[in-house]
Amino acid sequence: MNPKRAIRYLLITFVVGSIGYVGFREVRGSSAANDVPPDAKMAVYYFSQGKDCTTCENIESSGLRVVEEEFADELAAGDVAWRKIDLDEPGNGHYADKYGLYTKSIVLVAYDDGEETDFLNLKKVWDYVYDDDELASYIGEEARAFWEAHR
Repeated sequence: MNPKRAIRYLLITFVVGSIGYVGFREVRGSSAANDVPPDAKMAVYYFSQGKDCTTCENIESSGLRVVEEEFADELAAGDVAWRKIDLDEPGNGHYADKYGLYTKSIVLVAYDDGEETDFLNLKKVWDYVYDDDELASYIGEEARAFWEAHR
């Protein structure tokens, strides 16, 4: 076989394989990110991106604490789920458009028979980020109202 032809086939194989690999990671990333229990009625997502600073970690920990404390029974039963999603991971970028994210945030998502029916982006987390009690209160009030409206 001619060396030029062998190199051409090798390069074509590499390009096709690379495209296939990227496509696989995109599909795997998007399905893995939304692995809420099949009977879940609500998911509470913390969307991160890049390196989390102390402020961002405060949003995440307040959100998780609210879910664990105020929805303990629902969490144990699989009716409520907590998920952290990194927008930088392959397959997760579409969430920014879907939920109107321009930075890290907490988003409440309602489900009915596994289908998403509604969502609420808690944009005001940034208004309360320097006051732990106010932040937790805001997340808790919004999550309880959303839960009551969709369960």
